[in-house]
Amino acid sequence: MTAVSGSRTALVALAWNYSGAAANTAVQLGYTAYTARTVLSSAYGAHATSLAVLQVLTLFSNAGLTTCLLRSERIDRALLRAAWRICAVSGTLSCLAVQATAPLCASLWHLPLMEPLLRILGLQFLVLPAAAVATAALRRCGLARASVAADLGGQVAGLTTGALLLALGWNPFGMAAAFPVASTCTLLIGVARLARCGLTKGERVSARSLIGLSGTFTGYGVLQTTAIQAPLWMTARMLGSAAAGQFARANVVVGIPLNLLCQSLHNATTPVLAEAHGRGLPLGPRVRDTLIAASALAFVPLGVVAGVGPAALAVLLGPGWESASALVPLLALNAAFYFLCSIGYAVDEVRRAFRGLLVVQASVMAVVLLAVGAATTAGRLGWVPAAMTIGPALGHVLQLAAWRRAGLVEVLVVLRAHLVHAAIGGSLFVAGQVGACYGQGPVGATLWGLLAMVPVLGCWLALRRNVPVFTTAVAHGLIPWPAGRAAGRVPAASE
Repeated sequence: MTAVSGSRTALVALAWNYSGAAANTAVQLGYTAYTARTVLSSAYGAHATSLAVLQVLTLFSNAGLTTCLLRSERIDRALLRAAWRICAVSGTLSCLAVQATAPLCASLWHLPLMEPLLRILGLQFLVLPAAAVATAALRRCGLARASVAADLGGQVAGLTTGALLLALGWNPFGMAAAFPVASTCTLLIGVARLARCGLTKGERVSARSLIGLSGTFTGYGVLQTTAIQAPLWMTARMLGSAAAGQFARANVVVGIPLNLLCQSLHNATTPVLAEAHGRGLPLGPRVRDTLIAASALAFVPLGVVAGVGPAALAVLLGPGWESASALVPLLALNAAFYFLCSIGYAVDEVRRAFRGLLVVQASVMAVVLLAVGAATTAGRLGWVPAAMTIGPALGHVLQLAAWRRAGLVEVLVVLRAHLVHAAIGGSLFVAGQVGACYGQGPVGATLWGLLAMVPVLGCWLALRRNVPVFTTAVAHGLIPWPAGRAAGRVPAASE
């Protein structure tokens, strides 16, 4: 597999992932707008805290198998059966653990509503691990369209069920019921497609050997998830459920484009990197191109979110969520650095650079805990997003230093990409903020903010030959080089 063919394979998968993620985003935004007007901020805070508490258990229930399958150098029926056997055991144990500890969690966070919410949410563990394995197997087999269909079908079914239950008066428990429904539908669709993809039989895989490798990924995932969820845990514990609801709403809305961008790039490029690594091909050029793409997707779209996000969030959520709107710009900045750090985690997992991965993730977690702990102790909700940003920013610096020592990438090339893409995102942010000042009301502010970004985008389009993500795409033949350049000239990725 050449670098160009690998890039084209990743591009096809990326197109399907982004198409599905865009549809999923539209559904989630509609669901968010509905629940923001039907569920109180305190009740949503309890729901969001319950989900955050379960995130670590989600990793144990999955036993790292999703990561293991995506990075596997081969996949067959024997491997898949072994993964599903492990899922059946870990999922059942996780569900029982949630039912047993729900009262303790409600007492620890002083949120009585958490107990019934956790009991309902815990039911998803009976099917969630197996559903994650099914979609990961589809992606690893190159069936991006089928994987997207399974994820999207499950999400639509789950959110529709949640909205109907809320409308029937099951408030706020309908939000919790959406999750086991979504996981069940995803599993059914995924299994049906895998049954027709013609996997080879393969040699028997022992559960012990699979748990050994996947357990390593689980350990790293726990550190990563702790760093992500700790701000909400601390906000709910120190500042109360209403503040947690405001923070969670803003974080979820900013996380929608983040998940759209990050997970789609992650799912498209990781199998390509894993296959190249399995064949002994050089990873350097592929990693460099992945980082350049991640840089553009981190800073440019999230610059737009930071610019018009506060006004757009007010339109989406309606009155009563003003504190959430004020948190959006800093949450977008945190999301950009988290995006870069997360893609770096995937690179190190493929390379099996587990020691360096552990150092980075432990450092990020420690810094986030200390910084957010200080912010919540001071009683300042507005400080929490700023404190969150320090951790992933430091983590990415550590990643770049490690890759430089390993000779994997030219750090100056990556830093130049970051600076250029950050300049684009920063200019869009400033334009959006300035334009929003001229609008009347949230809708007018959003429209004026978007309008103010148009000339800025036009300027950067004229300067696109100096934008790293553009020259990298041209170098792989993914887009044509503009007229006016010497014939036959292929730009280097470092230009």
